[in-house]
Amino acid sequence: MQQKEARLIRAIPGRVRFIVCHLKGNRVLAAHMTKHLQRVEGIQHVECSVITGTLLVRYDVRLLSIQDMEREVQAVHRHNKIPSDMTVGWRETAAFSELSPIRKDMLAAGLMHQGKTFADHSLRTNPKVPLPLMISVAGLGFLTIKQMMVGRTALASSPALFYLSGILSIVSGYSFVNRGVKRFLRDRQIPMDVLLGTGVLVFGLLRENLVVLAGLSLLQYVNWKQQQLACYPAQQPIVPKDIREYIEKTSKRGFLFAAMTLGMTGNPLFGLGILLAANPRPVLVATDYAWKQAEVVSMQRGYMIPKDGSLEQLSRTKTIVFEDTALMFEPQKTQVQCMSYGDEQEVWSLAAAVLEKTGHFWRDAVMKKALESGKTIRTAFAVKQTQEGVTVQISGMTVYCGTIKFMKQHQVNIQAYQLETKRLQKLGYEVILLGKQVADERTCIGILIAPTNSFTKEFQQLRELAQQQNWNIGVIENQMNIDTGILIRNNIVTSWLTNDIDQLEQRLQSENNLGNEIVLVKKQLGTREHSSPYVRCVPSIDITQVNDLYHAVVYANRMKQVVYEHLAITKVWNVVGSVLAVPLTMYGAPIANIMSDSISLIFLSRAKRISETATA
Repeated sequence: MQQKEARLIRAIPGRVRFIVCHLKGNRVLAAHMTKHLQRVEGIQHVECSVITGTLLVRYDVRLLSIQDMEREVQAVHRHNKIPSDMTVGWRETAAFSELSPIRKDMLAAGLMHQGKTFADHSLRTNPKVPLPLMISVAGLGFLTIKQMMVGRTALASSPALFYLSGILSIVSGYSFVNRGVKRFLRDRQIPMDVLLGTGVLVFGLLRENLVVLAGLSLLQYVNWKQQQLACYPAQQPIVPKDIREYIEKTSKRGFLFAAMTLGMTGNPLFGLGILLAANPRPVLVATDYAWKQAEVVSMQRGYMIPKDGSLEQLSRTKTIVFEDTALMFEPQKTQVQCMSYGDEQEVWSLAAAVLEKTGHFWRDAVMKKALESGKTIRTAFAVKQTQEGVTVQISGMTVYCGTIKFMKQHQVNIQAYQLETKRLQKLGYEVILLGKQVADERTCIGILIAPTNSFTKEFQQLRELAQQQNWNIGVIENQMNIDTGILIRNNIVTSWLTNDIDQLEQRLQSENNLGNEIVLVKKQLGTREHSSPYVRCVPSIDITQVNDLYHAVVYANRMKQVVYEHLAITKVWNVVGSVLAVPLTMYGAPIANIMSDSISLIFLSRAKRISETATA
């Protein structure tokens, strides 16, 4: 008997704990499982322990059962772990042999998911045309010719088929009904997606519904194209959070209105008309299709989509985070100068003692000047460092080193150097003030001056894009020890600066929960990865790919506009259709059904046309 990949060890309503195979010590698997489980509707909190190999999940009991949770965890574990037989199959392909050694290792370790690395087109497959696509296209063509010649059959007009297809539409469009049916079928190990897809196709053929068959052909075609491009369909529909919330609210209102209408009229046809008119299915189907179709076109055009991300996520991006300041500033030989109205040699020696403790990137240049001055460089103690500056104790004397703001906070008199410091900063120089405390008096004794590091070409390009898209820019590490004042003056968010992996992971999860997507700019492929696997799961781009991101962003924003135009039209139809369904009496349900199918087909056709004609 095959061992379960995730075994349930403790369960109470709303809280389950699993012991997961291969999770102990595997931070990468933990990161991927956390990321994917958080996307499942109804899951509220996910906590993986790589020490014990256990997984704790809190969930909404109104949306999920314990059995649902067990199936979701099993499915996510399988999805994020490449089986050995699949790995062997990929190793035998010519496409795999052409990959770099690093990409081979990533694929073997499960870090490079097929269908998610959009920038890599080498892993393409040529699957056969799926049977449902052939049937829907052939049926559409045959029935079109048949209806032109002899019209529709009596079976196509059967009320029973109409009622059954209406129920199928309600199940697929109303979120809470969908969840209930899915839970019922899961208990009997019946795949709901296959059942619904087959049902739509069968009823479309029997009712000779050309509109439904045309829409179904478009949906099947885009799934087939995704498989051709090694971009396998997502487990969950690609629907933004705000649209999901609208679908949830509309589903409840539609059922309530239909129940009231049924209670007042006693005619189930009136209630069915309300349900079909208030059905949010057009926007649900069209949104998922629009983003899948857009990703297919993006790959065909060679647009650069962030690794571990999607076009839909890119359209919701709010922040660009650089892995290190070394990706933002050009390295250069530092030429530090000193300005002092007193003893310049003392300024050099005290500055050298301070910078030696802080690791500032001026350190070597200042140490050289101090040694040349002939002054003794004393050891600094009691170092207290902030983003604005540092205080130390040298031979019983307190020394202050930092920005104007830092000096004012510590009540250091900088009057003699303040105007000159501001003038130099306006000219593009970086300035550090140095002060000391003698008795009860704190006085600035000089300033150190150096040209500001110039920005890298890639950072300048991305900053222009961020300004156009109203994005924030942050940075995680500061290995170049760039003064935070310089970062702030260039609108770089310094709150991301941290050496605490746990804090960084919490910040990333918090932004994700708010719907604020983040793109991480990493070092070139082949250099070391960030120490946190959670950071490695964030949508990311190589620093050399920055120039290619612009086209993908523009294209994603255009498709986002299309999606929300469809949402606005659906809102109007749901209200107007529901109101008109009652006075239309017995004709309300058929008209609502035809209108909903027609709107869905218009949305699908429009999304396909715009995705193929939109330019970036």
